[in-house]
Amino acid sequence: MGLTVHGDHWRVRQDHLVWIPAGMLHEMSFEGPGELVSVYSDPAARPAGDHWHWPRAVQADELSRALISHVTDALHPARRSKCHALLVDLLEHAPVQHDVVALPQDPRARLIASTLLDNPADARELSQWAAGLGVSAKTIARAFVADTGSSFRAWRIQARLHSAAGMLTRGQPVQSVAGEVGYESASSFIVAFKQRFGMTPARYALQATRSSHAG
Repeated sequence: MGLTVHGDHWRVRQDHLVWIPAGMLHEMSFEGPGELVSVYSDPAARPAGDHWHWPRAVQADELSRALISHVTDALHPARRSKCHALLVDLLEHAPVQHDVVALPQDPRARLIASTLLDNPADARELSQWAAGLGVSAKTIARAFVADTGSSFRAWRIQARLHSAAGMLTRGQPVQSVAGEVGYESASSFIVAFKQRFGMTPARYALQATRSSHAG
């Protein structure tokens, strides 16, 4: 899903929970088939810490996903309050997900980023992108670092693996996904994916399938 919040542009996956503080304007759009579940709570129930005054993405584990699904049912107010309290406790201790793909705010860099997300196998180097836009490669490179915190090369690897995660979730085989996101061999793709997500692509796909069936 694409998410714009507080001037930032993110791409998030099904294993993310996104916290958006009350009153903060945001916009969401689906990149493919999916389901959005939103939980609204009294601002007084916000987790402790100043960092919860800003949007953040955290890991969605099985318990938090099940709890969010549960509170969408018609619950007695007292039970709903207890569920919200437990969810807040889970959020406070959930690991921050640093693999959200941030999009540059610079319009030229964002055009490159959006094109690469649509076609992650595009192998053009930064100098080629910059020449096509009539700007210097240094200008685009600075925009990526300033707006995403990553170099162009590191961002592209992140975007490729992010796209791969979505393809695996939809049931595409590892060999096919490797080629579609720009890897010449499945083995190099598996190594890169494991370094990023802490598990092999096959394991990730299996977990995604189990989570989908559980929901």
